[in-house]
Amino acid sequence: MALKKRSLQKLFRYQPPGEQKDIVELFCNRETELKWGVDFLNPDETFDKILAVHGRTGCGKSHLVERLLLKIEESKMAYVLIKVNANNQAKPRKILQHLFLLISAKCKDYLSDVDQEHLNILTLLATDELHEWVTSDLESIQKSKGTDLKMGKLLLTAALSSKSGTQNSFERQYTIKTPSNNTLVRWINYSASLLQKNTHNKILIFVDDLDLLDLYGKEGKDVSYQLLTYLKPIAEPASTTVIVTMRPPYFRGGEKEFTNFIDVRLLESKTIKEIYQLRVNMFNEGQQIFSERALSWVECGAFGRVGSFLRRCGEIYQYFYDLNRPISFEDLKAFVKQDIYEKENDNTTSTLMAEIKEHIYRGCLEINVTQNLDDSQILYNILSPIAGRMNHYSINPLYVEVIREMKDK
Repeated sequence: MALKKRSLQKLFRYQPPGEQKDIVELFCNRETELKWGVDFLNPDETFDKILAVHGRTGCGKSHLVERLLLKIEESKMAYVLIKVNANNQAKPRKILQHLFLLISAKCKDYLSDVDQEHLNILTLLATDELHEWVTSDLESIQKSKGTDLKMGKLLLTAALSSKSGTQNSFERQYTIKTPSNNTLVRWINYSASLLQKNTHNKILIFVDDLDLLDLYGKEGKDVSYQLLTYLKPIAEPASTTVIVTMRPPYFRGGEKEFTNFIDVRLLESKTIKEIYQLRVNMFNEGQQIFSERALSWVECGAFGRVGSFLRRCGEIYQYFYDLNRPISFEDLKAFVKQDIYEKENDNTTSTLMAEIKEHIYRGCLEINVTQNLDDSQILYNILSPIAGRMNHYSINPLYVEVIREMKDK
């Protein structure tokens, strides 16, 4: 692969790639899952449940599905693709509004002028931007006979009351009811059926991070289950398929609600190092950031989570940016010592840091923690969840090494 110009923004970006060429070129060692996904989504098949792509935080779920959607486009499979991200959106309504706007926008090329006017009204309604509309034209819209959407009879609810009148003009006031979430679901299904009828393609909807809908992206909160109840009827028509990504606890908690589409497993050490080298070649002109030993220790602490690995690489690289040589193992230990010092002097993490050190002194490499770690900057940096054991965490081996050395001095 030819070397490209440096890009600090992209070098250790841990979110899914934003550009199509990066989605393709940075895709690594998920070819089996990709082939499975393409074959599974045969447009001749129908799916009676939402398709779940599930795996641990930072394992590459979103990147895999983004590559899958591009493969579907490249293969000219009979799908119209719709994508939304639920992460941190707080309310199911935002996702439903976004879905309706995306689907209705794709309908525009197939609508008559009258139906397009009706769709524009619905768009205002769906986004809560239209509550009262005073016009002498709305009555004609309500009575019109649009060939496809038929907004007057099917979708548009208006209460008419006389407002004012003169000899030359008469005006009525229409108070438009804000559509409920269930109404938005019906609008989504109706516009999806219209799109399918005109394109002769099925509708494939991708909702990323279903379990992180809650504000600040907390896993598996009630709002995610509320969104799921609205997505289920959207996925019911044979012409619509819904794919969602989530972490394992949410999948196991609602397994009967989903079809087990793709289980995205953690990556092996060799693969994570290949991803590192790929990014160095693409975005750092091939210049190494870490020595081989330092890289191995950073990789080891990521426990197979490529997203966590990339994020940590970025933090360490920024810390040593003026070093002008590959970051060594000794440099890495200095970074860890500084991190430990900061955690010990932060009242939100000092108690837990003391417990971690005490466990290491006793020779324990695992710890039981019942407190919420989401905002502690300890999760995935120092502690990694142990699969199948609630509240049990592995301690990052590099921190074990450094804390032991600090105790012996």
